[in-house]
Amino acid sequence: MRKLYTLFLVATFCGFTQAQTTLTQWTFENVTTPSTGTGTMSIIGGTNPANTSFPSGSTGLAYSIKNFPNDTSNSGSAGFRFNTSTAGYNGITVSFYVNGHNQSSRWQQYEYSTNGGSNWTILNNNNGDLTTAFGLKSITLPASCDNNPNFAFRIVSIF
Repeated sequence: MRKLYTLFLVATFCGFTQAQTTLTQWTFENVTTPSTGTGTMSIIGGTNPANTSFPSGSTGLAYSIKNFPNDTSNSGSAGFRFNTSTAGYNGITVSFYVNGHNQSSRWQQYEYSTNGGSNWTILNNNNGDLTTAFGLKSITLPASCDNNPNFAFRIVSIF
């Protein structure tokens, strides 16, 4: 039987920023369309939408996905993918809120691409610290992500 994993991402502020400038932000009112800026969001690795809901105290929606791969194969292949241009900006930070489910993998990996997703570079992972409480994660990206029209970022479940 295939084990199900659910990863919750709430983006009341899921932006690509320079200082205090929000380049792109998803609050999930229009699900995959950003509420600020331009870009695309997709779910990857065979996952499916579970639901979209308002988490307590939030000004945005939470977007939940399910049907992650079996925990013995395809680690790092399923989750969320965001593409947006960082042209004209330096010192990029990605910020997002995450929440796990009691059947989620506790591990997430954060990756970026400077060529639109043809190749991915691992930034780091969450050290197994995914809990069932919403938590803010902010990651400062390397200079290779600055001023890049083909920037992409993804959050994937690892086992």
